[in-house]
Amino acid sequence: MTNKANGLRADWAADYEVWRPQFDSVFRELESTPLKILSWGPGPHQKRWYSKRQTICSHLADNPYNSVFTPEELEQRDDRFKKMLDPYKAQELQAEAADIIICLQVDDPSVTGPPGEVLKWGEDPLFQAKIRLLAHKRTLSSPKGFLHHATQSFPSHLTFPYSTAQFEACVDIRAKCDEWVSAARKDKWFRARRPAV
Repeated sequence: MTNKANGLRADWAADYEVWRPQFDSVFRELESTPLKILSWGPGPHQKRWYSKRQTICSHLADNPYNSVFTPEELEQRDDRFKKMLDPYKAQELQAEAADIIICLQVDDPSVTGPPGEVLKWGEDPLFQAKIRLLAHKRTLSSPKGFLHHATQSFPSHLTFPYSTAQFEACVDIRAKCDEWVSAARKDKWFRARRPAV
């Protein structure tokens, strides 16, 4: 017998209980897949901007399956980055290890770190696939010199253009980061379940 309201069989819910245990296990595995998140953005000395980066990191770190670090924090935790590598090689190694990189760019020409990172690694297929760019709409729409060219040409589907109001409230930005992280977790989980032959 079919339910006219939704087109489903009347007894589908009871039958689904046979399937549910396997799906429950699969979805628990998906939700608990650990993710390494690298945060690029304004440095600690740029306090006005860095505090927003910290807000985003703290929000993502609320999920116990997210491991969120900035390059500065990784260097504090492991002095081999400074002892054995130059800054660019250190960041490259960190980026290789990350599952996803969230790069916060701000509307301030004195903050050159994030656009420099996108300029250096944004066109490399390995890193571009990991980078998700948060950029002020003005940074994306108005010419700001060679350093920001890579930002303006970065793939739009990997970019979230935010307004000043969105930056201050940070609600939409955090929601977008959640969306990106959720997609990265699913990708990592599927790759682990379907390893390349």
